[in-house]
Amino acid sequence: MALTRSAPLRPAALMVLAGLATLGAAAIAGAPRGLVAAYAAALGIGLALHLVLRLSAATVPRWVAILVPLLLALPLLLGPEVENARRWLRIGPVSVQPALILLPLLLRAGPSGWRSAAILLSGAALLVQPDAGTLLALVTALLFIWGGPGTRKQVYAVGAIAIVAVSLFARGEATTVRFVEHVIEDLPRLPIAAITLYLLSLFLGTLALLRRPDAAPAAVFWAGALLASLLGPYPTPLIGLSASAMPGLFLSLPGRVSPSRGEATAG
Repeated sequence: MALTRSAPLRPAALMVLAGLATLGAAAIAGAPRGLVAAYAAALGIGLALHLVLRLSAATVPRWVAILVPLLLALPLLLGPEVENARRWLRIGPVSVQPALILLPLLLRAGPSGWRSAAILLSGAALLVQPDAGTLLALVTALLFIWGGPGTRKQVYAVGAIAIVAVSLFARGEATTVRFVEHVIEDLPRLPIAAITLYLLSLFLGTLALLRRPDAAPAAVFWAGALLASLLGPYPTPLIGLSASAMPGLFLSLPGRVSPSRGEATAG
C-alpha cells in the first residue's frame, strides 16, 4: 500500500480554507467588493507561488536571500508616498507591500551568512520606509531564531527590541483601512456569522503554519505581525483583506519535502 503524494499539500489546503473563510466573513460583514476581489486574487496567486516553490526546490536558494533586500528598496525609489511612508508598490489598481510577501520567504532560507546579511539589510529598509509593523514581525522572528542562552544573543535581543520600540512610538497617526487593519478590534461589532468565520480562518491558518517545525520562524513572523496589528494601523494577518499578506502566508508554508517525510510505502 502506498500513501498518496498529497500529504505535503495539506498545509496549503488549510491555508486555502482559511482564505475562503475570510472571504465569506468579509462578504457577510459588508466589505467593499474591490477589497474582496483583490484578496481573492491574492489567494490564487499565493497558492500558485507555493506550488511553484514546492515543485522547484526543497530549500530557498541563496540568490533569493540576496534579492529580497534589493526588492524591499524598490518602494523607496518607485512607490507612492502615503502619510510620510514609502512601503508600497502599485500594481494596477492594487497597492502591495513587498515586505509582507518576501520576508517570510527569506526566513525559510537555510541559516547562512548570506541570510543574516539579507535580514539586516531588510530591517534597515523597513526602518527607512518606515514600516514599524513589519519590522516588529521581523524582529519577533529573529528573537525566535536567536533564542537561547549567551551574552551575544542577549545583546542582539535588547538591541532589536529597542529598535522596534523607537520605530513604533515614532510612527505617528495614520489612516486605518477597515477590513484590512484593526480587524480583531472590529469583531464585536460584526454579525455572529462573520465572527465565526473569522475565528475559523485564524484557527485554520495557524494550523497550516504550525504543520511542520521547519516553518516555525515564518509562523513566529506572522505572530509578530498580528501583535503589530493590535498596536497600530498595520494589516491583520489571515483575517485582514491584505493583498500582500496572503501571498506571504503561502510562501511561509513548507516547500518540497524528502520522500521519507512526505510519502511512505509499504509492501
